[in-house]
Amino acid sequence: MRLLRLSSLLWSIASFHAANHFVHAAEAEDYRIKALPGIADLGNMTQYAGHIEISPEHNANIFFWLLNSQNVKSSNKLVIWLNGGPGCSSMDGMFLENGPYRVNPDMTVDINPGGWQDHANIVFVDQPVGTGFSFANTDSYVKNMTEMAISFNTFLDLFFEVFPERTTNELYIAGESFAGTYIPYIAQHLLQQNKAAGTKKYDLRGLAIGNGWISPLHQYEASYDFALRENLLKGQYKTIASEHLEYCRASLERQELISIGVCEQILSDTIDSTTYMEDDHFYCINQYDIRMTKEPSPQCGITWPHELHDVTKYLTSKSVVQAIHANKQMLGWTECSGAVGRALDYDESQPSYYLLPDILEEVPILLFSGDKDLICNSLGTEYLIGNLTWGGAKGFQGSTAQEWHIGDKIAGYNTTARNLTYVLVKDASHMVPYDKPVEMLDMINRFIGVSDGTVKDTPSWVGPQPNEDKEIPAPSSDPVQSSPETSDGEGEGEVNEDEDDDPWSEYYNW
Repeated sequence: MRLLRLSSLLWSIASFHAANHFVHAAEAEDYRIKALPGIADLGNMTQYAGHIEISPEHNANIFFWLLNSQNVKSSNKLVIWLNGGPGCSSMDGMFLENGPYRVNPDMTVDINPGGWQDHANIVFVDQPVGTGFSFANTDSYVKNMTEMAISFNTFLDLFFEVFPERTTNELYIAGESFAGTYIPYIAQHLLQQNKAAGTKKYDLRGLAIGNGWISPLHQYEASYDFALRENLLKGQYKTIASEHLEYCRASLERQELISIGVCEQILSDTIDSTTYMEDDHFYCINQYDIRMTKEPSPQCGITWPHELHDVTKYLTSKSVVQAIHANKQMLGWTECSGAVGRALDYDESQPSYYLLPDILEEVPILLFSGDKDLICNSLGTEYLIGNLTWGGAKGFQGSTAQEWHIGDKIAGYNTTARNLTYVLVKDASHMVPYDKPVEMLDMINRFIGVSDGTVKDTPSWVGPQPNEDKEIPAPSSDPVQSSPETSDGEGEGEVNEDEDDDPWSEYYNW
């Protein structure tokens, strides 16, 4: 397998490119949003949006939307949010997840109670070029993850020229799904840049990845196991999926790529297994939320969340496009670009899983997973953690999951060891901030160090309740208890404590 690392040669190329793009960023005031359709008053929420040209010769422009923190005490925190795809716009995050707004069918806009801008500066970035409002000549779309990281770094350098006051901010990069591949590559590049002479330095403090596509080796295996555990694969489809899994394993042994066609068939088999006819229409499970069993086929969740229709109408409105300075992009906004994905069809970059150990030596990482996601399910995240060696040890090595409470409810389970935190979020889909905006706000506030022990005036804590000495037992949804190897097939398996005291032991060399 050919491993793409940031060698000294690639670093020289990147430095040359950055030094010779001859791009001069506009002034911050040129990007300021003064009004937004559907909102009577922006209040004191200072916002900036527009394009930054990263390569004139390729007409390459990256779109961003920056919101300054509403809290003076946390004005030194900057969180970058990336959606995945590849090729899906971070406006999904802005209007469906952790941004400040929600769009109504009548094009009025409500405030999202879980918006992250309350305690950090947050910038939503459409990247790589060709994604969302970002654009470039189509022959200039990135072809691999190294190109993506270099392109993003060029954007970041120019972004901080426009907003120099943010250069000293503590920087966090967060995202979901295929951003689980983007983010480690970007982080690796930034950490390399921090060590190189004559380059800009960034105070990278942490990475947060939700339901991430990080390790295909483990996620493809979990695609089959999770479907069995949730009773989604039955009859002939179970047999077919089992055969595809064997082909998948053989393909992964030959070369571990970020995406492998035969392995993707396992998800297709699962969806086929859940497809049925009712009133002359075909329906299937939502691949992003298994609680939704009556999605139109063959989309099976592709058009979900259903508010996406309203968001699309809003973002393609001429008045909105003008207000956010996005009119340089002539084709209009689309949620996801197939062309961006196709440009990466022959990418032989190694899965980002292999970058994590080195990154964890320098930067904390938060992995969180909604437990109702199918496409990047929580079991895959648990498999990759259990088989990852970092900080001198493998997996969580006996660390137990602690209950995470918001008020009188358990929001999920938190496990931490050696700079890595994993949070299993209860009753959440592929898009955790969409389902659980307040819970996600509490989680990110804890991660970036601005939590005061409450979220939206409700007490929150991880582990024993403050001022209580009693020990909370391991949660019933501890990953090993829901693993196919230890369950009765219905997700109710029990662990034999006499055999192993390590609750993560089943994840080592599964």
